[in-house]
Amino acid sequence: ARHGAARDRGAAASPATLDFTAQQGTGGGTEDGAGRTLTTGVNRAASATVGYSIEELTGRDPELFVLADDQLGFRQMRDRLLAGSTQSEAAERRLVHRDGSLVWTKVNVRAVAAGNGLRHYLVVLENFTDRKIFEEQLQVALRDQQTLFETMSVGVAQAMSGKIMLANREFADMFGYRDGQVIGMPLWDLTIDRDNRMPNEISGMPVVRANQTTSAEVVLFRKDGEPI
Repeated sequence: ARHGAARDRGAAASPATLDFTAQQGTGGGTEDGAGRTLTTGVNRAASATVGYSIEELTGRDPELFVLADDQLGFRQMRDRLLAGSTQSEAAERRLVHRDGSLVWTKVNVRAVAAGNGLRHYLVVLENFTDRKIFEEQLQVALRDQQTLFETMSVGVAQAMSGKIMLANREFADMFGYRDGQVIGMPLWDLTIDRDNRMPNEISGMPVVRANQTTSAEVVLFRKDGEPI
């Protein structure tokens, strides 16, 4: 499947839902005498999520649209519902869109009725493909940036809302910390003269403005109180 090509499908005001049945069975669908789980109802949002028409989805086993690597987990979830050990389940499952791309969903399954040897279930699909792609792209960007930081020979840190988010080893060493210890630390902690080493100096950080480069000579303090 072309993970990078995945995208949110069928954004709609109503949630994507399936009904299936099973012989003492499954939801948004039914399981027949052969032990299969069959989809008995599909709304438009669910149809758009996987790119198949309502007619193409109706009467088919919903497992067919689950990525092969996730089918075992889907079957185990279905079996727990069929056994009656739980009335509802929720898990993240990757579906395969008609065009071959991945659709990341949270699958919520709930038993809704039983009768005539069949158990009926409702499946609600929460499509979070766009968020998943953004998170993965962000992680790649952060790893690339971290690699760049680690190869620089000067102390470099990146801060957000006044807290250090990324820093290289040279930056940590400069202030007497081990690698990684400064992550999450407020920048202002580096301006505190805890031992009153320089009572006549006023420490601080330069004002930073959007889309501008700011530089200034300031006195900061190491973990051991030594000014630098």
